[in-house]
Amino acid sequence: EEVAGTGTWDYNVLSKTISWSEGMYRLFELEKGAHVGPEIYLKYAVSDQNGIASRITNAIRIGKSAFEESITVKIADKLKVIKTKATIVNDDKGYPVRVLGVDMDITVSSLAEERLRQLEAEQQLEIFRVTLSTQEEERRRISESLHNGLAQLLFGIKISMNVLSPDLAVKDIKAYESSRKYTEKLLTNAISESRRISHELMPVLLDEFGLKAAVSDIADQVKAAVNFSCSVILKGVVLDKYFELAVYRIVQELVVNVVKHAEATTGKIEVAVKGREIMIRVTDNGKGLAESSSPTAGIGLNSIRNKANALNGRVKVKSQPDKGTVVEVWLVIDTYKTSDHPK
Repeated sequence: EEVAGTGTWDYNVLSKTISWSEGMYRLFELEKGAHVGPEIYLKYAVSDQNGIASRITNAIRIGKSAFEESITVKIADKLKVIKTKATIVNDDKGYPVRVLGVDMDITVSSLAEERLRQLEAEQQLEIFRVTLSTQEEERRRISESLHNGLAQLLFGIKISMNVLSPDLAVKDIKAYESSRKYTEKLLTNAISESRRISHELMPVLLDEFGLKAAVSDIADQVKAAVNFSCSVILKGVVLDKYFELAVYRIVQELVVNVVKHAEATTGKIEVAVKGREIMIRVTDNGKGLAESSSPTAGIGLNSIRNKANALNGRVKVKSQPDKGTVVEVWLVIDTYKTSDHPK
């Protein structure tokens, strides 16, 4: 009893007396033989546990049915969590005559459970913060794209349209034709920019043709700056849409980081299912992170880490000056399904 932190008791329903083992006196830090009764729980219960204490006391006195309760008590200025469990002994006619019980000090395990609950709550809060931060970053980036790209093009079209007029066509046909061609070029650029932004918001290829085609498209979009090779091996695993989109966004962000900061000429994109995880690896032959003086390169990696953390993933970075960078992101596949046609 001493090692286990337990004690036993025996309540006689007819004589209304209770006997305790030595372990019970140790639990309540009382001298052996001290007068005790079912109301002991009411005496030591903390204020917000009085209801539980009343239930235990009444259950012992009445002896109607077995019960199990956990209660927080204050003994010698120390808080303890005690779990009490009791069973009923009936006579030949089925009437209760004794209530046999065992009390156990579960303070340590209770505190551990409470700490675990706190950690889970903190983790959920952190995931919420990361998700919110990522969403705000995406909105800021899209806002900048609209303001610095499409809005400027539309403003240029407006000015150019003001120049185009029937009078100009009559007075100077060459100037008119030049302005018309310039306006047409601005319109073409505006259409391309709107398509680019639309593609960033929701990649059509991903929805219609899957992750392999969408990742290849990311490489195609930047091939003028960096020549990426692609490898997507899913082994027939069917990813949830939200998870597939998360993988796509991480690949996209890693590739954009390379194009903006690495000063690379070639790179490699790998997406592969490894057991119950999916690995995303982007390699480049650039200058390496150690030589990067741009703080935005670090911000980009932090954004990727936030995305990975939100999905219970991890990020590995290997980089040497003038020898390129390898970034790996590992994500746990929470819903695991396979198709009939492995790829």
